Amino acid sequence: MILKSLKEKTAKKKLDKILSQTAHGGQLVSKIKTVGIISEASREAEVARLRAYFEKLGIHPNQIYVISYHPEPTERTNAFTHHFNGVDFGWKGKILNDALSEFLQRPYDLMINYYSNDELWAAKLASALSNNQIAAGLATIDPRVNDIGIDCKPEDLDTFTTELEKYLRALNCI
Repeated sequence: MILKSLKEKTAKKKLDKILSQTAHGGQLVSKIKTVGIISEASREAEVARLRAYFEKLGIHPNQIYVISYHPEPTERTNAFTHHFNGVDFGWKGKILNDALSEFLQRPYDLMINYYSNDELWAAKLASALSNNQIAAGLATIDPRVNDIGIDCKPEDLDTFTTELEKYLRALNCI
């Protein structure tokens, strides 16, 4: 119990270090071609709609990658989604899950952080470790995680996509 708490504390410390020194939003690509989505496992319906939305924008389905935070360790995966949990991070935030490691190493033009609970340190750490050009998500999480924070309820995906599209058009990414 104490070791688990210490391991989590070292991972959170790494998260704070990354967020305090990382500035996302470097040079944007001319058009978004790859999208990564980190979500809560309970948001599968919204993620499916997000996938359809990006496909409608012309992004090939094979270029949309999804991984979900699940509150309890699980082996459950489907064709589109792998799951991760806090136990998938070791001491100092070392990644222990192969699917999560592969997801985070892949470069993304756009990362969507679609979770609303700011207490999900593992989801925030995964977001901070992701290799992306620009990150967007809900405004309820730490503003250092996302370049674009959209203030809406997680259930209100229409507002999220409408506002996201405004930002992406202003940045000339779509």
